[in-house]
Order: sequence, then C-alpha cells, then structure tokens
Amino acid sequence: MALVRERRQSKLGLRLPEITDRCPRFPLPLPPTINQQVTKSIISTTEAEYATVKVLGHGNGGTVYKVVHKKTSNVFALKVVHADSDPMMRRQIFREMEILRRTDSPYVVKCHEIFVK
Repeated sequence: MALVRERRQSKLGLRLPEITDRCPRFPLPLPPTINQQVTKSIISTTEAEYATVKVLGHGNGGTVYKVVHKKTSNVFALKVVHADSDPMMRRQIFREMEILRRTDSPYVVKCHEIFVK
C-alpha cells in the first residue's frame, strides 16, 4: 500500500524569462580552433621527459597513465588521446585541449601541458 501526501505548497512555480532577441535560443558555438602558432607555443615538453609508472585507465578517447617527470620527480596523470586521421575529430580534440588548458576550477583537473607526439 502506498502512502500519498498532500502537496504542502501548491502555489510554487517556476518563472521563465521572456524570450527576446537578446537571448540566444540555440547553443553557442565552441571557441575557434587554435592555429598552428598557438599550438607550437603550447608544446614545450615531450613524452620522453616522463617515465611511465602504470596505467590508470582506458576509455574511448584514450589511455591515462601515471607518470613521473624525470627532472623534477613530480607525479602527473598523462592522457594519451587516440587522435583519429579525420580532420573534424582532430579539430574537436584540439578545441577540447584548449578549453581544458584555459579552465581554472577546483572541480576540474588542471591541465599543465599539452604536447603532440
């Protein structure tokens, strides 16, 4: 037997803002893709500067490794992205890398460096 309770505050409602021409009614596009000059400025290290400790996980987008920077002995997580030869997919990956690099939030893992193999 189910117990049903009366609604306590029956006049609650959610007011939505009026639709105007100033409010976009569609999702905004992602930031433009980064060009080669910006990409070259991001790349400052190579994979050879890190020693792989172990695999942390696998996914559709790539593999995450626990690595140690050889010079500083700092421990990092290194995500190796399986870049597809499809140009659209490569642009999407570079866009995501740029967004992650710019993100500064205590709820998102900090991206320290990006390099291309």
